[in-house]
Amino acid sequence: MFIGLALLWSAVAVVVLLGYHTPEPVGVLGVTINGHTYLGNPPALTLYERDPVSFVTVIIVLGAGLLVSIIDVVMRHAQRSSRTGILAMVAGAVVVLVSLFGLLVGLAGVGVVGALLIFSGLPSRREGMK
Repeated sequence: MFIGLALLWSAVAVVVLLGYHTPEPVGVLGVTINGHTYLGNPPALTLYERDPVSFVTVIIVLGAGLLVSIIDVVMRHAQRSSRTGILAMVAGAVVVLVSLFGLLVGLAGVGVVGALLIFSGLPSRREGMK
């Protein structure tokens, strides 16, 4: 359940990162981004347009965290194990730590995915499957 929510939230976060345009601060009359100088009233740019390296880093961290957590959950389910998913919890913690670089926006976007991955690593409560 938590993995599904993490996948959904990741998709929403990527769409927002690709579509949300952050305006330049008031008073900024020129900015150079990716070798192009905007003068006068600089346009509002998305994270991908403003900083493609950070965007790719976020995508790699999200993808790796989700992949590791999915593998951990599938392995625990296949073994009918109710143990703690250490790999999923570590992957979630790494995603949360990376999201701290984005402060509030990072915690609200990518940090939620990390929290959901941590929750996916919690032991399942199947009583009859020991």
